Amino acid sequence: MREPARAGDGNAGELSERSPSSKLDDPHRKHFLAATAFAYAALFIAEGTGLWLQNKWAEYLTLIATASFLPFEIYEVVKRVTALRVVVIVINAAIVVYLVWRLRHRKD
Repeated sequence: MREPARAGDGNAGELSERSPSSKLDDPHRKHFLAATAFAYAALFIAEGTGLWLQNKWAEYLTLIATASFLPFEIYEVVKRVTALRVVVIVINAAIVVYLVWRLRHRKD
């Protein structure tokens, strides 16, 4: 029985990239992902609390958080165009436009 090919072992079936699970073997990457997840959670807690308490800053934070996804979505569409990716970017862009409109026409 033949062993599966591993990256760098010289077999004809050598993998060109590391497998997705091996990317998490790097402790620095794990710490970066954990810190990113923590920051993301903190952002949503602050945003949700601010919206619940009807603070105006939370509406701006929601706009910034929603708009911050657009560059990543544009990158994904440029990398490979699919109907789903285009629909997602159109919906998120429409949400950003609505949030801007809502903030500009808000009656305090």
